[in-house]
Amino acid sequence: MAAGDVEVNLTSPIAKQGALFDGVDDKVTVTDEETIQDIWDSGGSLSVWIYPRSDGGANQGRILEKKHLFYVTEESAGACNLKLETTWSSDKGIWTTTGRPVTINAWNHIVLCYDSDAVGNDPIIYVNGTASTITENTTPTGTRTSDAAVDLNIGNNPAESRTFDGTIGGYKLWKRCLTATEASQEAGNTSVVDGLIFHLPLTSDYDDAVGSNDGTNSGSRLGLFDSEVTDAISESRTTANDKYMIASLPGGQVMTTIIEEA
Repeated sequence: MAAGDVEVNLTSPIAKQGALFDGVDDKVTVTDEETIQDIWDSGGSLSVWIYPRSDGGANQGRILEKKHLFYVTEESAGACNLKLETTWSSDKGIWTTTGRPVTINAWNHIVLCYDSDAVGNDPIIYVNGTASTITENTTPTGTRTSDAAVDLNIGNNPAESRTFDGTIGGYKLWKRCLTATEASQEAGNTSVVDGLIFHLPLTSDYDDAVGSNDGTNSGSRLGLFDSEVTDAISESRTTANDKYMIASLPGGQVMTTIIEEA
């Protein structure tokens, strides 16, 4: 194909997008604001797509840190677990999935639902629409510690020592617990809008799609991270400056248009 020519390809996979974290020091910070404070009170939910390449910095690559922690951990044989740590006035509440339901080097859809109103409440963690078995490592005691005045960190902790290694996209928070049906809908790319308070699509920018809680990026980069689509694009390039466009089509197809550098 000559320089300046246009090549159009059709491919069936839907290219997923997100912010790529380097596993070293990247992070996205959302400045604290009342809307996103203490979302677990009376029940709250997180939904996110992740593509982990490992379990990240210190084997605790952060998906969320806002006083309370949610991260990938315990990588082994190409899979890893998820762990939630909530801070209380006495003992923390700590729960871990069993059986390593998250696949390394693959897209995984995660929904975390938790109600901090009672120490006896356990979280529900869905992976690709299915509730995972949970082990309670520590039962919380005392009263729940507020995360007011603490920024929301995505992909890392404030000290930049727990960096996520891989891609995070479609980051959403609700001020209520999603149902099992709604968790499955989110995994199937059907958006649940009832009670949605925060949404970082992480496609073209770091802006909140439903409010004003925009993220501030430090190091991560946005892009397409679907192996089949991006590998095809890469192989078709002649030079590093070749351009491409992606368009979604009916039937789940994706059109990639590649324009070679003149």
